Amino acid sequence: MHIIKTVNGSRGKWIEGFLRHLYHGHVFESSATLSYYFLFSVFPLAIFFSASFSTLNLSVDSQGVLTGFVPDRILEVLENYLEEVAYGNTFSLILLSSCLTVYSLGKALQTMRRKFRAAYGLKNRSQSVWQWMISFVFVCLLLISFYAMLFIIVAGNYIFRYFLALFPLLEKALPSFQFLRFFAVTCYLFFVLLGLYYALPGIKLQTKDVLPGTLFSLVSWVLLSYLFSLYLDRFSNFQTLYGSLGAMIALLTWLFLINLILLTGAALNSFYFVNKGSAA
Repeated sequence: MHIIKTVNGSRGKWIEGFLRHLYHGHVFESSATLSYYFLFSVFPLAIFFSASFSTLNLSVDSQGVLTGFVPDRILEVLENYLEEVAYGNTFSLILLSSCLTVYSLGKALQTMRRKFRAAYGLKNRSQSVWQWMISFVFVCLLLISFYAMLFIIVAGNYIFRYFLALFPLLEKALPSFQFLRFFAVTCYLFFVLLGLYYALPGIKLQTKDVLPGTLFSLVSWVLLSYLFSLYLDRFSNFQTLYGSLGAMIALLTWLFLINLILLTGAALNSFYFVNKGSAA
């Protein structure tokens, strides 16, 4: 267990202390572990939302909704995968994917909780039934909120297209509509990150104590997705190096980098929590 040391002095000393804390927190090893669990959460989650929306005769334009937050190549991988499984029984897909999603995402959040507590220098006790129930409720709330966010955006798309057919001049408002959609997803991601950083460590925190890591993770997430998408489009040789596994390697790499950002945000929050007021 790594103990966080209080740093007094200049901002340079504060930054140096944070980098030392980040190094001793083993964020690279922890990011690799989390990537493993989240990899098994991505596909059941995608199947669940795709199958459930298809029962409502709605189609989710993932590239329209998640552009800016997930690289386009990664979205193409998910869409190709969904096309392969789209011809099965819809009810069976929803039931199976929901069970797999809750289990795999629950394991991912439990692992993330242990890593967040370790960032604060706290011991991780063995999982009790109560903690399992809390994880289950948290996963369900996360899924419900994400489903509601997607439903609102998809419904908004249909409403906008309906009025666009009636009033073609509304096409000029399309960039504004796309910006509002991006802003809505950004706000959702902000509150999800805020909730994760606030709830998972299991200690008494104030909202301001987790704002540094939340803002860092939000900005870094968007910036990483843009740069990684640019890299995959122009410079990547994943397909040449790994053949048919290239897309999966790209997905795993992106998940690793996202988890690295999330754990760095947790380390930033924990270091700020211990040293707030000490930076000159």
